[in-house]
Amino acid sequence: MMKIKRIVISVVCLLLAVMLAVGGYCGVIAVKSHYDTQMQEQYDAGYTTCNDEVKHKMNVLTAEIADLQKRLVNVSDPAVAALMENVGTALENGDDATVETLLTDYLANGGSQSVVEMVRAIISFEQTLQEEREEARGAVIGLYISAVIQSNEARREEVYAEYIANGGAQAEVDFVENIIKSNLETQNQIADLEKQVADLQKQIEELQNGGTTVACDLSAVTWNGFVPTLGQNIWTDGVDYYYSDKDSNGAYKHYVLDVATQTWSPMVWNGTTSFTNSGIWTDGTNYYYRGTYVLDVATHTWVAKSFDYGNAQVHWEELWTDGEKIYSSYAYYHYVIDPVTRTCSSISFNAGFNGSNVWTDGTRYYVTTNGNTRLIDTTTYTLTAVTWNGDFVPTSGKNIWTDGTNTYYSDGLEQYVLDIATQSWVKKSWNPVLNISAANVWRMGDNVYFSNLAEQYVFNKAVA
Repeated sequence: MMKIKRIVISVVCLLLAVMLAVGGYCGVIAVKSHYDTQMQEQYDAGYTTCNDEVKHKMNVLTAEIADLQKRLVNVSDPAVAALMENVGTALENGDDATVETLLTDYLANGGSQSVVEMVRAIISFEQTLQEEREEARGAVIGLYISAVIQSNEARREEVYAEYIANGGAQAEVDFVENIIKSNLETQNQIADLEKQVADLQKQIEELQNGGTTVACDLSAVTWNGFVPTLGQNIWTDGVDYYYSDKDSNGAYKHYVLDVATQTWSPMVWNGTTSFTNSGIWTDGTNYYYRGTYVLDVATHTWVAKSFDYGNAQVHWEELWTDGEKIYSSYAYYHYVIDPVTRTCSSISFNAGFNGSNVWTDGTRYYVTTNGNTRLIDTTTYTLTAVTWNGDFVPTSGKNIWTDGTNTYYSDGLEQYVLDIATQSWVKKSWNPVLNISAANVWRMGDNVYFSNLAEQYVFNKAVA
């Protein structure tokens, strides 16, 4: 038990080094306190016509940061250090009941669930290890952590080889790396959120200094009934708008929108209900589900109608159009889909790509994958490399969308608008929503919406 106690304490020390190396925990709290105070003062002064929207976004960000902070294992906290010491003593004495009491009391006094989970993981992990080479193993793992933090791949491999050669367990390396990875990911998420906070803060400070007002790029939308969780699940049959997805139990769920009352109500389909938005497509006249059904819009009935595609490797989620023909492209499998004859004809492009990465600037068609953009020529079935000017290069066509006038790239904090004249992507700031995701942007008539969980907005095209 003394061995386990020493291991618990030593792992805590190593984790403390990890936390300090990746940026520290206290700084996060200090930053949060700073912007909380400053934002409240500026809100009370009423500097922006978009005040309520910005304030709502700030509240969301604050909650997200608070949640992430709870996930961090703050081993520099005296309460955590005392918990570790007392747990180690209880383990040394073989008193499992006291261990449980200590953990329960720690949580009852406002302690972090993440700390408790870490303690349990360490205890369970060490108790199940077959090999016990405590002194040598501890030294090697310490060097290993240092190498990982410093991104010294050569040293990491060297330490790893030495560790395994001395009888170390692969499970221990995985355990340490998972702890480091988890904390690093959480720190990165907090850093991203703080960037968003800084952008909002800058907007409000500019209003304060200039004494002007700024209109919102988006306005909040309130839906009645069901709230469309993700815009990517919304589709239209040319008359009505629907939401089709699966619930957490795998059951299909469907809703239809009453545009006049902004109400989403349960939708009952005839023919089949076993479908989601993924796989629904149109030839401009009819609406299909994959290659198996065509929709009778008037009766809301899916009628079985299969396509004759023989041995074709058609991927119905990878369909795209050049405005004239409909194509299926997946890797090097390319086909032209003919809805009239319900056939699929093989064609050969000079490169492989997926249809979901195809996009248009309103005139030409492109495919963007892994940072490479190519211009598509459907008359010769060739792709030509495109070179962008400026600092930003789009990485995926799935992140590109249009409001009917401009073309945008939206992925997390990367928000850009395409300047066709200069062949470059210009930084775009949305007010008040910062994290627009292209997948959840959808259109209803002339209006463009963004639906992502609690964020339900319509774009104000006059300022977008």
